[in-house]
Order: sequence, then C-alpha cells, then structure tokens
Amino acid sequence: MLSCQTMLSQSSVLFAVTRNRIISFIALFMLIAMPASANSIAPSLAEQQAIPRTNSGAEILYSISETNVRADYNWTSTQYRSIRLNDTNSSRDYGRISVPYDGYYTKVTLEFARVLTADGDIKELSADAVITERASRKDFYDDSRRLIFALPALTPGAMIEYQVKFESKKLSLPNHFAGSFSGYFYQPKAQSRSGRIDTVHNSRLSLTYAPDAKLNFAYEGPHKPTLKKSRTASGAMHYNWQWPALPEVILESNRGPARDYYSSVDYSTSQDWSIVDQWAWGMFESKFEPQPALTTLAQSLASPSDIKIDKVKAVYGYLQENIRYVFAHLDRGGYEPHAANRVIQAGYGDCKDQTVLALSLLHALGIEAYPALVVTPWNGQPNMSMVELVFDHMIVWIPKQPGHQEAWMDTTGDRNLFPGTSGYLDGQPALIVNGEGGILKVVNEENLAHGAQMDIFWRTENNNLMADLTLTFSGEIEDDYRHWWRSEAKKLSAESDTFAQLFNLPRNKYTIKTQTLNANDLWEPFTMKATMDFGPAREEGEESLFISVNAVNVLHMFGLLNGLPVPADRLTDWYDMREYHIDTQVTFSPELGRYAGIIGQSSMVETPYYVLEQIHQTSTDGPIIDLKYTKKPFIVKQADYTDYYNSKQDLKLLNGWEAVFADESTGKPVKDDAETSLSIAQKRVGLVYTELNNGRFDDALVFAEQAVEADKAHGEAWYVLGLAHGYNFTFDKAQEAFKQARALGYQPTEVQ
Repeated sequence: MLSCQTMLSQSSVLFAVTRNRIISFIALFMLIAMPASANSIAPSLAEQQAIPRTNSGAEILYSISETNVRADYNWTSTQYRSIRLNDTNSSRDYGRISVPYDGYYTKVTLEFARVLTADGDIKELSADAVITERASRKDFYDDSRRLIFALPALTPGAMIEYQVKFESKKLSLPNHFAGSFSGYFYQPKAQSRSGRIDTVHNSRLSLTYAPDAKLNFAYEGPHKPTLKKSRTASGAMHYNWQWPALPEVILESNRGPARDYYSSVDYSTSQDWSIVDQWAWGMFESKFEPQPALTTLAQSLASPSDIKIDKVKAVYGYLQENIRYVFAHLDRGGYEPHAANRVIQAGYGDCKDQTVLALSLLHALGIEAYPALVVTPWNGQPNMSMVELVFDHMIVWIPKQPGHQEAWMDTTGDRNLFPGTSGYLDGQPALIVNGEGGILKVVNEENLAHGAQMDIFWRTENNNLMADLTLTFSGEIEDDYRHWWRSEAKKLSAESDTFAQLFNLPRNKYTIKTQTLNANDLWEPFTMKATMDFGPAREEGEESLFISVNAVNVLHMFGLLNGLPVPADRLTDWYDMREYHIDTQVTFSPELGRYAGIIGQSSMVETPYYVLEQIHQTSTDGPIIDLKYTKKPFIVKQADYTDYYNSKQDLKLLNGWEAVFADESTGKPVKDDAETSLSIAQKRVGLVYTELNNGRFDDALVFAEQAVEADKAHGEAWYVLGLAHGYNFTFDKAQEAFKQARALGYQPTEVQ
C-alpha cells in the first residue's frame, strides 16, 4: 500500500524495517474473535516448559507460520508465537502486543491468546482487553489499523502464546503471491521509543503452494534455514523451512541494513517487475490523458518558448501553491489515483494523486515524465529480486532529454526546496512505470550535496567587535533545518542558541540579532543569519586584537563531536554511509587594524572517517581562513569502533587559530611572543570556566590543557587544569596541577 510519507528524518527507521519484515504479508481487516475450538499449531505450553532457559530477558520459544496458497493465488495463513518472560523488564515490555493490519485485503481472526503464569495457572485473554485503533496519525485517513491486546498475570516466569489466522479477501496484485517470513519478532519497549528482538528457539514456515507458476525464494540475514520439499496428494508443492536457534538481535543506532542481521526468507511467484509495471500502468495511464482544461492550465503556467527546467519549475510551483497534500488512500486499496481534473477540483491529493496531476501538466508542456513507485526508508531496503508490492510512495521521474537532466520531483512536501525530493530517498529502490516493462532503478540525486556553508565576517562598528554570520544548507541537512525551524515554537531563542555554540562565552558577554531567510521559498535554500556584538574591540591601552577561529566550535555547532556511545557500550558495527560537507570561511575587515599574522596554526586531519582541512591564505583584502570538514561514507567494525570514537575525541584537542591585528593609531608594534602566549593562556582560562559552568567537563579539560601548553608559567592555567581534572574524576592529576599552581604563587581569590 502506498502510504505517501514525506521522509524528514531517519528516526524510527530501524523500528519500521524490522517490523515490516516480520509482518510483510500480515495486512489487514481484523475480525476480533477467539474461537474456543481453535487448535494450536505448536506444542502445548506444558511441553514448551522443557526448553532450556537462556540468559536472555525474554525468549521466543516457537514462531510458526502455516500458509496455504490455492490455485487462484488466494491464501490462508495461521501464525503462532510463544514467549517466555525471564525478568521484570520483559514482563513490562510484552504487556501490550500490537498486530498491524489493513482493512481492505485480508480478513484476520485472533484465534486465542493466553498466559501460563509463573504459578502454573492458565489465564485466557479477556474480551475487554482487546481494542482496535487506527495505525496512522489521527489527521490521516487510510485503512491501516492495529489490533492491541493486553495479557494478564505477566511476571517473570510466565509464558505467553497467541495464534492469528489471516485470509485473503482480495489480491493486491492479480495472479500473484509474495511475502516473507522470519522467526524474529520486534516488540516495542514499554518505557522507551526503542524495541527488542529476542532470541528464538524454534522457527518454522510451512507453505503449501498449488498454483502452476514457479515459487521463487531467497534468503536474507546470517542464519540460513533448512528446506524440505515434497508434494501433497493433490499435487501441490509443500515447502518446509526450519531455522536453527536464532540469537538475540542487538538494536543500536547506526546498526546498518536489516538484511545484514535479520534472518528471513522472501518468496514470490515472479522475479519480473514488468507484471507490476503492466498492472500499475493500467491504473495510471487513463488518469493523465490529455484534457482541454488541463492543456489550458498548463499553457497558463509556462509558454512554449520557455526552457524545460522553467516548465518543470512552473508545474512544481503550481502544485505547491494550489494542491494541499493529504496522507490518504482516497480509493480503497491504496494504489489507484484519482484523475487529474478531480485533484484540481478537490484542491488536495495524496502522493499518487499529485503525481498524476504533475504528469498531466508536464506532458501538456512537452516534458517526458513518468510515475515512479518508491520504497522509502520506512520500508528499508527490500530484496528487489522478489517481486512484491513493497512501494509506499509515488513521485515523478523525468528522464534525461534534450534540454533537461534526469530528475526526481516530489510535490508532496510542505514547501520543500525544488524539486522537493527528500535527501533521505537518495539510494532507495524505485520502479519507473512506463507501460513497456518498467525500469527498476534507485533514486539517484546526482547533483545533490548534503551539507552546510558558513561565512563569518569580522569587523568593527563604533569601536565594537562585530561578527556577521551566514549559514546556508543543502540536501537532507537543508531538509532538516528547514523543517526544524518551521516547527520550532520559540524561534528567536532557537536561532540564538544555534549561533551561540560557536563562541564559548556567557550570554552576557555579547548581543545577537538573528534573521532567517527562505524557510518557505521553493527555489532558494533555507538560510540563517546573525550579527553578534562583542563589545569594545580593544580595552584601553591594548594595541593588539586577537580573533579566534576554531574548527572545534564549528563541529560542536553541528553536533559532530558529541552523542557517540562510549566504546564499552557499543556492541555492533557502526554504519554511516552518508557523505556530507561542513565548510566555513572566515574573512576580516581592514578596519580591524593592520594584519600581523596567525598564531597557533592548526593542522589538517585525515582519518578513514573524515577529513578536516584548515587553510590560511592572505589576499589583498586581508586574511582568509577556510575550514572544510568532509564526513566520508564508512562502516566501522565493532572491533574498530574504539579507533573511530577516539578519532572524534581527538578533534576536541585541536588548537584554534589566532588572527592578530595591530592598532595602527598607536604606532606601536604587536606585542612580543611572551605577551602573546600570556594572552592566549588567559583566553583559554576563561573558556575553561565557561565550559565548567555549562557542564561540558571534557571540553573544559581540553581548554585547560591548551592554556598550560600556551604558558607553563601561568599559575591560574594550572589551577583550572586541576579543576577540570577534578570534574573528570582524574583526581591524581588534579592534585598535581593544584600543586604546580601553588608553586607558581597562584591563589584563587574569588569564585569564577
């Protein structure tokens, strides 16, 4: 079913992947009934008690599916699961079981659900402990529902079992059968947004298949089943897949594709996507046939002499301004769109409706374009060698043609930057529907760079030191910041907080004015600006002005130095295949004074994970400093994770740059190196106090070490080094630093 979701982030993707792989053909209309006569397809719970316990918090004892496919491709499937609860957390997590379904294609019956308590009693599911609810957000309409039931007497030592029967009411794709099975089961955790996939002792798929067409199948994941094939008395093929015991799947951020760790079998009557193309084209083609009213509308949007890119932009702009996106399967079944004229009359439509209207207008303007069925990250990366209706979104594909490069256009976003296709769709599978067999591709936004560009210009105004900052985004980072800002309630505070991360100063040491541009613009990227006033550029008697430029602060601003789990907590490989760039250019006004050079130049850093280039050059207008951070695509094996983690921590140790400007009006030279070192050390001391006050103790330690390195005779530098070590629980080093501070004659006189 097409859910037409606009992808804003990759949060919850792992949940969706694992959930959808488990229930890929459990869709749909639920009749809540528990026939007393239903027979279990598994051994009794009493027999299952003999299965040896593991150290897991919960164990899936049996996960079984018995499926029968008739000659006309209609099917029934009975699915059974039993779970043993071994601790309090699992008893809490399995207290609520949810079965997703769709009310159009399948009839579902809950045959039984019960608990064998820790005391040996059988507790049946109470009828009033079962509810159904809409699976989608409340402002969406579709046929998706969830059956939810809560089992009684769940304590450590209890065992759960339930059995559900599924029957096809209508085939989504005529004369076709497809699906997948895994013994694994994703269960959301009760008190967090994460979930669990517990160890499985016994998992089996028994499939009886009567159609004449060959059944194709393929395995995914590290654990392969054994397969036994036979024929029934009626001549149907019988397949019996059985897996060895499946270990618990550890769910962590950046875990990588589910197929790398989630063992399953995928099956389909076809490996030829032309059957989907033919089926879809039959629904779509008539919907964007030429109509006089549509031709007139198209001609009002662009003239025949316009270049093709301007015609495409005109169509995108029209839909953004006039057709509201709704997440709705407005024809039952979720695949057939409305005709273009109906979408115009309604003033709204879901992804397939909007695609049909966009294609109608593009064709009227002489642009070759086709509908593209897309698998969003919500559905992961399915095995595309097996034909199955795994698509949950539809957009426009424009092939390369004279006057226009290949492009993917998505009009369903809320005033997204043209052409509207989220960066998160890049690399996702897509089927181009053309009525000639279709084209299986991946969404490939070749010219889409993911990143940010920041420009910082230092100047003076009324003798105050000023910084003008401009921050422009691209790709999925532009998506994220545009939607973040539009949804943020306290916009001024959020903007100030963003830029404040560049400077380790208390808020009362500067004033800031912010501005945002293009948050709703279709053609220009979202941009943030700020002007910061730091007060007098030089205190009375000072001839030299020092301006710090630090890549560490830029990386902090984008959250690139924090948030990694410590190595002791990381149990699986770290997967991060997106490349992006964070570039910063710093320039200086001549009014700052005579440029006297750079102190403490910072070096280039290159690792297998990222490159940080730091370039200093002098132009006729003054110095230019470029900081270029490129995050590479990479997979870090668990054994190498400590190296990756340490490489990010090492970035915090980088020295910054100090651009030095002399006050021409005094006629005095820049201070000597000893005085400069003193100034650098004192600046670092101030940063230590700021970081300690903000609770960033590891960063405070970095600045304290830099202060001592700049001037080993600076007593207060040693003192704050002792404070930083104390807050980081390295007490021996703290005592050594305090001893050195006292030896230099330093005594703290007031609370900083």
